[in-house]
Amino acid sequence: MKSAALEIVDLRPEPPAAGRAFPLSLARRGERLRIAAFLTGKGLGRRLGDLGLHRGSDIEVLHRERNGAAVVVHDNNRIALGASVAQGIAVTLLEAASEKA
Repeated sequence: MKSAALEIVDLRPEPPAAGRAFPLSLARRGERLRIAAFLTGKGLGRRLGDLGLHRGSDIEVLHRERNGAAVVVHDNNRIALGASVAQGIAVTLLEAASEKA
Protein backbone atom coordinates (compact mmCIF):
# COMPACT_ATOMS: atom_id res chain seq x y z
CA MET A 1 0.00 0.00 0.00
CA LYS A 2 1.46 3.34 -1.05
CA SER A 3 1.45 5.99 1.67
CA ALA A 4 0.54 9.56 0.83
CA ALA A 5 2.92 12.32 1.85
CA LEU A 6 1.65 14.52 4.66
CA GLU A 7 1.28 18.17 3.88
CA ILE A 8 2.43 20.58 6.60
CA VAL A 9 -0.09 23.36 6.97
CA ASP A 10 0.75 26.72 8.52
CA LEU A 11 -2.11 27.69 10.81
CA ARG A 12 -1.28 31.40 10.69
CA PRO A 13 -3.21 32.96 7.82
CA GLU A 14 -0.44 35.52 7.29
CA PRO A 15 2.73 36.55 9.09
CA PRO A 16 1.93 38.75 12.10
CA ALA A 17 2.55 42.46 11.77
CA ALA A 18 5.66 43.83 13.46
CA GLY A 19 5.05 44.32 17.16
CA ARG A 20 1.77 42.37 17.14
CA ALA A 21 1.60 39.60 19.74
CA PHE A 22 0.45 36.05 18.99
CA PRO A 23 0.55 32.75 20.94
CA LEU A 24 3.86 30.89 21.01
CA SER A 25 1.93 27.78 19.96
CA LEU A 26 1.57 29.35 16.46
CA ALA A 27 5.26 30.23 16.02
CA ARG A 28 7.26 28.55 13.29
CA ARG A 29 10.48 26.63 13.73
CA GLY A 30 13.51 28.92 13.57
CA GLU A 31 11.63 32.11 14.42
CA ARG A 32 13.26 34.49 16.88
CA LEU A 33 10.71 35.92 19.27
CA ARG A 34 10.36 38.19 22.28
CA ILE A 35 8.00 37.27 25.12
CA ALA A 36 5.33 39.99 25.35
CA ALA A 37 3.13 38.60 28.14
CA PHE A 38 2.13 35.51 30.09
CA LEU A 39 -1.56 34.70 29.88
CA THR A 40 -1.29 32.07 32.59
CA GLY A 41 -1.89 31.77 36.30
CA LYS A 42 0.61 33.18 38.78
CA GLY A 43 1.97 29.75 39.68
CA LEU A 44 2.83 28.84 36.10
CA GLY A 45 4.20 32.33 35.45
CA ARG A 46 6.48 31.93 38.46
CA ARG A 47 7.63 28.50 37.25
CA LEU A 48 8.42 29.87 33.79
CA GLY A 49 10.37 32.67 35.49
CA ASP A 50 12.34 30.06 37.42
CA LEU A 51 13.25 28.53 34.05
CA GLY A 52 14.55 31.92 32.90
CA LEU A 53 11.57 32.94 30.78
CA HIS A 54 10.47 36.48 31.65
CA ARG A 55 8.54 39.19 29.86
CA GLY A 56 11.01 40.70 27.38
CA SER A 57 13.14 37.54 27.07
CA ASP A 58 14.33 36.67 23.56
CA ILE A 59 13.75 33.06 22.51
CA GLU A 60 14.12 30.95 19.38
CA VAL A 61 11.80 28.10 18.39
CA LEU A 62 13.80 24.91 17.84
CA HIS A 63 10.85 22.61 17.30
CA ARG A 64 7.07 22.84 17.29
CA GLU A 65 4.54 20.04 17.18
CA ARG A 66 1.26 20.27 15.29
CA ASN A 67 -0.63 20.46 18.59
CA GLY A 68 1.32 23.61 19.58
CA ALA A 69 3.88 22.07 21.95
CA ALA A 70 7.29 23.67 21.42
CA VAL A 71 10.95 23.45 22.32
CA VAL A 72 12.55 26.88 22.65
CA VAL A 73 16.07 28.02 23.42
CA HIS A 74 16.85 30.90 25.77
CA ASP A 75 20.40 31.73 26.95
CA ASN A 76 21.68 28.39 25.54
CA ASN A 77 19.06 26.44 27.54
CA ARG A 78 16.47 24.29 25.77
CA ILE A 79 13.03 24.40 27.35
CA ALA A 80 10.19 22.07 26.34
CA LEU A 81 6.72 23.57 26.69
CA GLY A 82 3.42 21.73 26.39
CA ALA A 83 0.73 22.97 24.04
CA SER A 84 -1.40 24.59 26.75
CA VAL A 85 1.63 26.41 28.21
CA ALA A 86 2.77 27.59 24.75
CA GLN A 87 -0.78 28.84 24.08
CA GLY A 88 -0.53 31.00 27.21
CA ILE A 89 2.68 32.79 26.18
CA ALA A 90 2.19 35.84 23.95
CA VAL A 91 5.20 36.61 21.75
CA THR A 92 6.23 39.11 19.07
CA LEU A 93 8.55 38.53 16.13
CA LEU A 94 12.04 39.98 16.33
CA GLU A 95 13.43 41.68 13.24
CA ALA A 96 15.18 39.31 10.88
CA ALA A 97 18.89 39.99 10.38
CA SER A 98 18.25 40.77 6.70
CA GLU A 99 15.69 43.44 7.62
CA LYS A 100 18.13 45.25 9.93
CA ALA A 101 20.68 45.83 7.16
